[in-house]
Amino acid sequence: DLAPGVSIAASAPDEVIEAVEVAEHPFALGVQWHPEDLAAQDPRAQSLFDALIESFVSILSTQATWRHACNPSYAAVGTICYPL
Repeated sequence: DLAPGVSIAASAPDEVIEAVEVAEHPFALGVQWHPEDLAAQDPRAQSLFDALIESFVSILSTQATWRHACNPSYAAVGTICYPL
């Protein structure tokens, strides 16, 4: 049984749950594999990280402390700054 609000996002042919998600959360996804090991070769694995960053940016863009220009205490990735 899954917790309330958690739904199956992927399952194997033998019906083992491989991924779950929480619809009411900005980004809550659990997977039964290591996408970090596959991202360089598999665009689907990379898309998990892309979605995480998009969610992160969306959340930060609603906060007053969001900074548009990087300074030495921030790391730049493209045009996005992340606190160190």
